[in-house]
Amino acid sequence: MIGQMHISMFKSVLPGMIVCLMIITVSAQREYLHVFDNIDVNYQHFGYAKMASWPDGGWVVAECDSATHVVRVIHFDACGDLSWAKTLTYPLSFRPYRVSDVIVDSAGQILLGTMHFGGNQSAFHLVRLDREGEIIWARAWGATDFGPGVFKMGLLPENRIFIVGWCNPIGVVSDMIGILNEDGDLLSLRRYYTSAIGYLTVAIPLRNGHILMRRGDRLYEVDTDSGQVVWQTWQIAPLYNSVVPVQLDSGFLLLGQFANSKDRYSAVPVFVDDQGKFLSRGDMFRANGGAFSNVENLQIRRVEPLPNGHFVTVTTDSLNKGYMSAVVFDEQGSLVKQIYVNPDPDQYRLLNHDFCLLPNGQLAIAANLNGKLAMVSLDLDEPNLCGAKTVLQPIPYSTSVYDAELPMQPAEYVLQEVVIDVSANDFDPGWQSICDDPLMLPDRDTLLSGCPSDTLWADASFPGATAWSWEGGETIASIPLLVGQEGRVRVLVGCQFFNYTFRTQEKKDCPCPVDFPNVFTPNGDGVNDLFGPVATCPIETYQLQVYSRWGKLVYQSADPQNGWDGKYRDEALPSDCYGYHAEYRTTGMAGTRIIRGEITLVR
Repeated sequence: MIGQMHISMFKSVLPGMIVCLMIITVSAQREYLHVFDNIDVNYQHFGYAKMASWPDGGWVVAECDSATHVVRVIHFDACGDLSWAKTLTYPLSFRPYRVSDVIVDSAGQILLGTMHFGGNQSAFHLVRLDREGEIIWARAWGATDFGPGVFKMGLLPENRIFIVGWCNPIGVVSDMIGILNEDGDLLSLRRYYTSAIGYLTVAIPLRNGHILMRRGDRLYEVDTDSGQVVWQTWQIAPLYNSVVPVQLDSGFLLLGQFANSKDRYSAVPVFVDDQGKFLSRGDMFRANGGAFSNVENLQIRRVEPLPNGHFVTVTTDSLNKGYMSAVVFDEQGSLVKQIYVNPDPDQYRLLNHDFCLLPNGQLAIAANLNGKLAMVSLDLDEPNLCGAKTVLQPIPYSTSVYDAELPMQPAEYVLQEVVIDVSANDFDPGWQSICDDPLMLPDRDTLLSGCPSDTLWADASFPGATAWSWEGGETIASIPLLVGQEGRVRVLVGCQFFNYTFRTQEKKDCPCPVDFPNVFTPNGDGVNDLFGPVATCPIETYQLQVYSRWGKLVYQSADPQNGWDGKYRDEALPSDCYGYHAEYRTTGMAGTRIIRGEITLVR
């Protein structure tokens, strides 16, 4: 590939953060469904994959097989091609069971969180990888009463890192917030809301430097410096489960997921103000319904804003068979479209794990295809992948929502750091294509018209084009052509090429060409003795001046039939290079043409 460029505009967030958010793009990328034959995806509660976007338009996927405790990290470039794949090996006593989260900072470094739990000992691991997947540092913390562990991470000002999850210090579940510096040193650790009812605890960094915590239908804002709770609220229904919230210009978007008697598991967008008070809810849609809902525990993980103000999430609609479903709704939560993908429902179960919005406006989705990790690239505007179906199926079901106060007493909490030695090694994930639908850019053909003496410009500029390869070796957008020449160029737009051909033809009614020789020999032999214009049609107006190399006027004439004989005041001038300035207009020419050039006098 001869070059690429992606221009991204991220929604206003905290300094140094990279998140899958608002996008402006110049890229074009194919749709595809690829499966990794060498990566078994654990169906059960612990096995789902995590994703994060990359600053240059690529993305990273991390997953852990809780049976073998193998963690795999896979990087894809901006065109969706596999860049590198690593396995991470941990000490036997603290082997991970789950990838908690993966995030990428503005420098392209990866922060990977994993968890170990079992018996009376639990631990959380945090590993920082460079852009090539090599380990920079690895840290771990553990406690006998640690509980299930950490579920979400994020970046704060001053390159700080936050981790949120559960702890279990008094026999019931408490939310936990840890603040670390960029080297992984634990700066503070506090526990918050306590309840015997548990959902995955998630959080997002806010523009004011605070954290918005969510555990199911409980919401609260925490000042990360003081550790104090700014506000808290309790949305009774239907906000079960813990889809990561989205901060809006005023308030937040939450996605709830719950069971009802008709459609099994459903989801609904809910809008709250900046204090977590209920404002409105949108259309309900089916999400993870059917036999797979509890068995594989593949609930919705996130919702993302689109450039046009709409929102998108990805789920699994399994009420009949395993269809992966991308759901788009507008600013009010009304359903816009649902895109169902499964290349062959009789052969495959395609179950969603996580997704990320790419700089070109497409989705990258980590999925489960019959127990193997699969990677999907999906175009939301014109989906063609594997015979994708676009439908609209809101659920005629309603539920009540009301606010309540959330009792909370923040308290300090302690974890013990554990020394671990983590290694990273290359591996082959076993890439196989199930569907691969390139976004085809049509070739282009342009005809240029001009007169024989004209210079024509073949301009292959195109919106989003980042590289050009001409047959003559030029790598610029435009090249000059003469009448009778052709120009062919291969143009790169995002990740796709198209061929651009320029042909030339002579215009009708062109003025006759007028040529001035660049050498003359005034030696009296009757051949090339005079310097003047050579034309095949009448010259109606004419003016010629000839200058020595020092700028002295040595000849001038207004008669095109009267050529210069190489003399100045009847004295022969020496062999040398002379400059000339000519102005003329021939029959049929619009306006006067000016020519400047050099003539060599040879004796």
